[in-house]
Amino acid sequence: VDNFQLYDTGWAPNTVNPQVMQAWTDYHPGTVRIWSNFGNAAQNYSYLSLDSWLTPEIKTINTPGIGNQYEVPAQLEHLPDALANVKTLGANPWLIINMALSETEWGELIDYLSAPAGVGYAAKRPANHPGPYTADFNTIYLEVGNEEWGTQRVPADAAYGQWAHFMISQAIAGKTYFNSKQIKFVVNGFDLEPSFGSAAVAAAPEASVVDDALYTQGDQTLTGDAYYQSDLVQVPASNGPIINAIVAQQQLDAASGRVYGLAAYEEGPGADTPTHSGDTSLAAAIGAIDVNLYASQSGFGPQNLFMYQMGTGPYTSHTNLANGFRPHPVWEALQMRNNYCSGPMVLTNANSVPTSTDGNGYPLIAVYTFQDAKVPNQADVVVLSRDLNNQTPVTLHFPATPTGYAQLY
Repeated sequence: VDNFQLYDTGWAPNTVNPQVMQAWTDYHPGTVRIWSNFGNAAQNYSYLSLDSWLTPEIKTINTPGIGNQYEVPAQLEHLPDALANVKTLGANPWLIINMALSETEWGELIDYLSAPAGVGYAAKRPANHPGPYTADFNTIYLEVGNEEWGTQRVPADAAYGQWAHFMISQAIAGKTYFNSKQIKFVVNGFDLEPSFGSAAVAAAPEASVVDDALYTQGDQTLTGDAYYQSDLVQVPASNGPIINAIVAQQQLDAASGRVYGLAAYEEGPGADTPTHSGDTSLAAAIGAIDVNLYASQSGFGPQNLFMYQMGTGPYTSHTNLANGFRPHPVWEALQMRNNYCSGPMVLTNANSVPTSTDGNGYPLIAVYTFQDAKVPNQADVVVLSRDLNNQTPVTLHFPATPTGYAQLY
């Protein structure tokens, strides 16, 4: 028997488990970062050729990619399938483009995403989707590589910006259907060295977004309650100063005429805890949403939780299906942020808040406010406690007397 397929009869073949898809939908992500052209650490960061990536997944199982690396369909969803799922979610796709693709392949990818039906690689779209994908989404983000500041088993790429400029400029040259408002190019920043992203966007003016990682992680020299308390003060202790430095570099560049947006390509507890066993605690969730909201307040655009994955270890969002597929606290916290906090942020002062007694004087209450985008004259207020062991009464003072009702979540 050749070319047979095994699947659960509870749902259509080649589709996502309905329970998994429903949880994903309920999360309401703004962007979904698609890895399948880049690979993952387990596969030594192997990647698919462009032709393989653009072929529906069911037609390419066990098709060798570059370097004879066989794909793992459960991990690497091909682009047509991924884009269909992102459209169903109502999100925008964020594609990582491997650095090994040629300028010709970059141009073919632009055709695939944005050209009129039948033009170049637009002909490779699925039969049920002949038109451009740019019509499906507000924005498609194309990220030039992943962490090209030097983590992917290669040294930092000093010519990264020049490379990005060459690839992008060649890819879009002469394409009158390309629209920079529909497709935005993202270059890698380095959260510990903001000048890296600054130099990249200076060399590649086609890019309009610089991304950084905003992982949260407690003090690994501590254990027990002291460690979890350190989880809670990520903004004042570490991530806040990092975000401030990134924003300061952005503002400095804007003053000299280089204007770009900021985004978080990955965030969340990550490989938290000293043993790198993962941190699915409530403290890790509070630290993560605190950083997410502080970054939003500081002007960051899209932020991507890393990642939607089952298990209890690092980079997980839910328990396994056999254990009930229960969301970890970080998923629940960020889902609340996605569902209930929309619209522009309003700077909120936190007055007379308790501070930590460890000699650092970290504020133990954080408040973030949104002017709701859907309901006129409604404020969405997030109050976070950074105190592990004590409850703190909070009083909200508004600039005008509130009317109507308040909904507490």
